[in-house]
Amino acid sequence: PNPGTYTAAVEVRQSGSTTVTATTPITVIGPLTTTLSAQPATGGAPLTTTVTAHPSGGNSNVKYYRFKCTSTGSYSPWRINAPTYSCSYPRAGTQTATVQVWQSGMSSAFGSTNISVTARCGNAIVEAGEQCDDGNTRNNDGCSSTCQNEVAACPDGIIQAWAGEQCDDNNRDYTDACTNCRTARCGDGYVHSGVEQCDDGNRSSGDGCNSNCQVESVTGSCGSAQDTATCSRPSINLCASGSATMPTYDVTGRTWRWYCGSNECTTRKRCTFNETAP
Repeated sequence: PNPGTYTAAVEVRQSGSTTVTATTPITVIGPLTTTLSAQPATGGAPLTTTVTAHPSGGNSNVKYYRFKCTSTGSYSPWRINAPTYSCSYPRAGTQTATVQVWQSGMSSAFGSTNISVTARCGNAIVEAGEQCDDGNTRNNDGCSSTCQNEVAACPDGIIQAWAGEQCDDNNRDYTDACTNCRTARCGDGYVHSGVEQCDDGNRSSGDGCNSNCQVESVTGSCGSAQDTATCSRPSINLCASGSATMPTYDVTGRTWRWYCGSNECTTRKRCTFNETAP
């Protein structure tokens, strides 16, 4: 009923003669079967694991093996007495590996197993559960140590160059050397305390704040073509008559303000010829 080695016996008896017996060993060979085992695939890209066939039954003759690492993949070439095989996978997921074992005079045996391919943050492959993977497990570079997208916060005391930050002094003081996480410079619209006297958001001279962000004297003749200048930024003359004077700098609003008489000139108003200079 089962594979194994058995002893068969025969007894021969004849009337008036001696009884004789004979025995012979019989080896019963069962069908060739196999199972396949594997460890979860983890580590860097590509993710690899070794699968191992465990045949049983059959005879002691040479066995041939071939493997495929996925259900839709192709079999490897036949190999003699080689029950192990290395499988590589480009990304995480569950794969099914299969082995075929063949032996002369026997039917082929098949075995399969599921392989859990585990994602690993830092292998430069965006896998299940990851929003990004930049090939490392560092924070503050746009992709966190757990492979999730990072959002830059200014200020937070951390210079995040990937987000365009040049500095981060962890405050919202717009008069120091670091403004909105950018190095203070003339023309950025913020007066750098102790360095600049003014900053009108440009590097042009002749508008009350020169190209080095120092206050400059501006005069002009009223009634000239400059009367048509808009008041969105300081100009050398925005009044209709008399001599132009220095504009007034509003520290709270961080802007220059010009007045034609008692009327403040705004971006929608121009000085007219019936207004007098302050």
